[in-house]
Amino acid sequence: MCYINKKSPLLINVNDMKLSYVRGLEQDGAEFWLKRVPYLPMRSEIIDIVDFYWTLHQIPDEQKLESLKEIYRILKPQGTLHSTSFGYWEGHTMPSSIYPIVKKQTFLNLHVSAGFKPRSKIEERSDSTRSFEKFWYGTFQKTDARFQNSDDRFLLG
Repeated sequence: MCYINKKSPLLINVNDMKLSYVRGLEQDGAEFWLKRVPYLPMRSEIIDIVDFYWTLHQIPDEQKLESLKEIYRILKPQGTLHSTSFGYWEGHTMPSSIYPIVKKQTFLNLHVSAGFKPRSKIEERSDSTRSFEKFWYGTFQKTDARFQNSDDRFLLG
């Protein structure tokens, strides 16, 4: 989800959970727009923060990098991206509608290739109620130059 301002969230690649959340905001007078990546019909550099929560694994692999580049484009200079994606499920089979990023390094590389600089270590997390669902989380910042770091050990935790 992106925020134009507190009353105007922009929903990207919406699922039922996001829709139910936004329906609550709508009752409080918020407006929202539904859009899909990798091409967002918006001006460049107009968003401060993008919460790409539970979104990246919904995008087919061949569109992931272009989608992250589009998020980069709409973020203001020094804008922030919070990103998560399923990595793997222990002992369970994922539905075919999920396109996981299995390796932590791949998750990091996708974001860096799109122009983002990591602002946190890439973490492996799991939901307390569904501990078999393993996912990656990281916070990234839009930078003017591509991020170069010969020592990714810090970023990968």
